[in-house]
Parts: sequence; C-alpha cells; structure tokens
Amino acid sequence: MTDKHLRPGALTNASLAEQTYASYFELLPETVEYEDVFYPTFWMHHKRVRPYTIIRLRRLDHAFDVFVTVRTPVAGGLVVEFHSGRPPAGVDPYEVQSAVHAEASKLRIAPIGQDGKPVVKIEFLPKIKWRVLGLGSEEIARNIETRDQAELAMADYLRSVSMRNPTDEELFAESKRRTAAAAAAQKAAGEGARPTA
Repeated sequence: MTDKHLRPGALTNASLAEQTYASYFELLPETVEYEDVFYPTFWMHHKRVRPYTIIRLRRLDHAFDVFVTVRTPVAGGLVVEFHSGRPPAGVDPYEVQSAVHAEASKLRIAPIGQDGKPVVKIEFLPKIKWRVLGLGSEEIARNIETRDQAELAMADYLRSVSMRNPTDEELFAESKRRTAAAAAAQKAAGEGARPTA
C-alpha cells in the first residue's frame, strides 16, 4: 500500500479537442515511484475523473513518462491501467500493474446494502459534519471537517478489516442479480397461484 497520492490541485487542464474523453498531463515529483501510480489511493483527490480518460504522467527527473487510462472509480481513488509510453528502464509495465492490482484484489468486497449501495460509507449531517459508517451501520468516526478527510478515514477503516468497497461495475452486477432473483421469485409465485386442470 502506498502512502503517496497525486496532489489535490492537479488535473485541472483538460484537452477536449475533438475527443469524447478528456486527456491530462501531470509532472510528478521525484519521490513518486512508478508503481505508486497504480494504487487507487494515489488518485484519492481525483475520483471524479471519468473512465477511459487518458492521463500522461512524467516524473521530473525523466525516470518515466507514461500514459495511463482510467478504468473505474473505487472507494478511496481510481483504478488505472498502463496505456503506453516509457516506463522506468528494465521495468515491465504490465507486471507492475498486475502486481499492484493483485494486491488490491486480495481484499474482500464489503457488503452491499438493501438499497444497492455500499454498507461502508460516508455521510454528511449538519450537526456532526462528515462521519464514517462501518459494517453493521456502526459509526466509526464523526465530526470530520471535509469529505476528503472522511474518505481517507473510510479507506483506513476498510483496510483495517481487509475489505474494499465494491466498484461501480460490481454494484451494477449485484443490482442485476437482485432484479433477476426478484423476477424469478415473482414468476414462481405466479405459477403457484394458477389453478390446475
């Protein structure tokens, strides 16, 4: 797990010239390692970047200059994939990406509530500001000043219980599964009510 992340003010200049998706360019300080960019938490301040967006990342000392594609937002950040460019000398970009993604996938998926949303979540209430709700709707933290701080607290909690929140794709798949199960149950109930000849 990396403790580094892309600075909050980055990714402000989008180039939309005849493109469906935005592209960004960002210079990274020398303290950022190549593998850091594949940890979802590296992107914690940029979770609203749309999937399929291409981001060029160049380290100031020219150790690497790569393009990554945003795959999906997740709790605490973004999942990105190597697209093209020049990774550090002697490094297989796909191996690094796979190793980081494998580490992240070892985490169990946190439960999805009856409302179809993750059980572990953050909420804003005027009297107590931001708060983090954990498993069983247990309040983990409250009186958090900003949304970013609350999301960091949520990410810390999820890590402590070896879980991660479901991705948008996983939430959609669970919604489809529940809809199909409800339709099958309704159909079975309807067939059971038919008179037999």
